[in-house]
Amino acid sequence: MKKALLILAAVVASATAFAQGTITLANANMATGLAQGGVYRVDILQPDATTGAGANFTAGLFLQGSTTPLATIGFRTTTSQGVFANLSTDVTVPGIQPGSTANLQLKAWETAAGSWEAATIKTPAGAGLFTSQPLGGPNPVPGQPAFTSPTLTGLQGFPTPGTIAPGAQLSIVMVPEPGTIALGVLGVGSLLLMRRRK
Repeated sequence: MKKALLILAAVVASATAFAQGTITLANANMATGLAQGGVYRVDILQPDATTGAGANFTAGLFLQGSTTPLATIGFRTTTSQGVFANLSTDVTVPGIQPGSTANLQLKAWETAAGSWEAATIKTPAGAGLFTSQPLGGPNPVPGQPAFTSPTLTGLQGFPTPGTIAPGAQLSIVMVPEPGTIALGVLGVGSLLLMRRRK
């Protein structure tokens, strides 16, 4: 009987050691993390900076430096465009244990492009970086409650505030990437200007 209990304890301990944390993919109703509490949201806006991302856009949550999304999600198509369509999607963060933080990035792009890298309208490369709150999942300490899955608290929009006030609505604006032809025209123009000066 003692042997069976020891084996069971070892299995539970090893499962907990390899547990992966979770985070809730939501850009609305995010806890401010401030002592007075409250929530805020970060809208994803199209290049005009006034229209929220809608049906033609996709958002993805990535580990910083990765090109493979942990999860992707669409946007609302009617009211509150710029806000994710589903407000309660839990995402597993591989390699990060529950109760630990993760360095993540939220990216958005034109769905038709297939990926953030291929899109011409997308969030800038340095936008959407944040460190998560402690991830959710089973607690490695026996008898202690599981960790609650956090939202994207820590995600900040533009302009980057020093302190996020409860109820704040921040935004990340997608930008059109210059096309190959536009870059070529700029390059030729620069060469002509340099030649003219000589």
